[in-house]
Amino acid sequence: MKHTKNNSGSVMVLFAISLVMIFTMTAIVLDLGILVSTHNELQNAADSASLAAASQLLDEDILTGSANINDDIVDARGYAEQFAAYNVAAKRALAVDRNDANNITGGVVVGYIDNPLDINDVIQTSGVSAYNSVQVQTELSNTLNGPLAMMLGAFSGTSEIAMRAQSTATLEDRIAGFTLGPNETLPMLPFAAYASAWEDALINGPDNYRVVNGQVQSGSDGINELTLYPYRWNIGVPGTRGNVGTIFISMVVGTSYVNNQIYNGMSGGDLATIDGLLLMDNGGGELSQWLPGENWMSSTWHYSLRNIRGEPRIIALYTAINANNPTAYADPNQFDEPMSDRPNVETCCAIQQYYKATEFKAVTVVDSTWSSNSNYIRFVVQPTQITSDSAVVDSDAPHSEFIYTLSLTR
Repeated sequence: MKHTKNNSGSVMVLFAISLVMIFTMTAIVLDLGILVSTHNELQNAADSASLAAASQLLDEDILTGSANINDDIVDARGYAEQFAAYNVAAKRALAVDRNDANNITGGVVVGYIDNPLDINDVIQTSGVSAYNSVQVQTELSNTLNGPLAMMLGAFSGTSEIAMRAQSTATLEDRIAGFTLGPNETLPMLPFAAYASAWEDALINGPDNYRVVNGQVQSGSDGINELTLYPYRWNIGVPGTRGNVGTIFISMVVGTSYVNNQIYNGMSGGDLATIDGLLLMDNGGGELSQWLPGENWMSSTWHYSLRNIRGEPRIIALYTAINANNPTAYADPNQFDEPMSDRPNVETCCAIQQYYKATEFKAVTVVDSTWSSNSNYIRFVVQPTQITSDSAVVDSDAPHSEFIYTLSLTR
């Protein structure tokens, strides 16, 4: 009689081992998925919080001549907390360490990065008088928000794990110029103002206007204005009859084209005509670019300026004028001499001279006046502050204090 061997016990053992392996692999896959997903959530929260916090480092008190970053640092910490809480990780609203003591290992660190473009340049908190960066750490730990539970804990002995993410955002104002895509525009006025006139206005300028919700009103707000004259003599500007000139950054030189730039800004094609609006060091240690133009003002532009009152714009500052092609001379300052008198008629637009642009500022037009007497043709601008995604940072550029760019840098 033949007997059949009973293997049912062996099969049950193999089945049990297989189930354990299946459950283990499933737990591993699920845990890995949760780890990746949770880290992404923590990173998104850190990015959001650091950008929001760094945006608050813009010191509006500069506009009134009394810089004070202390209240902005307090606001930065508050924004970091607020925007972190807008995010969730592992289905939990996130709290961050406010870190008022500003310890370098704390959750919200406010400091200064000398060269944001150098990834190895760390955030500084000691001996710092200027602040441009905020570092935010988000975490799931025993200290904050609770650690992340692991499904594999029953098998590995690790039932929970601490997780952290970190991000640093920088609000930078060392602006060397702007770059644009083909369909983008830059809200920049087609004028260059004399740099010394700008500096004098910040200290001694009149304060006759205030801008409230984009509307220009009469009255003082503590922000001095700069009056720009295209023709007026004897106002301390070398090489020109006024303290402002029209610059021709355009594919077409003409009254209507300049008028369109006043309203709508400059296009990528416009900037391409001068190989980009970027200040460069041509060997003298100073970043600059020569911009073509003339000291002339159209009545059409005057009316356009009145129609954009209350709207922020970018303007170039120049330090010298060259009546010839600047690339042909080693010392362009030797050509700083007045242009010949021109009839006060609108015969736009010929390149009569070049303006040595050395930095950029942000302004709001508050008034514009046209007169049959060219000495009284003028427009008035009030300094303002803007953040531009098109701005290009260069650590060698001067601090604008009026134009900033905000980005994640670490």
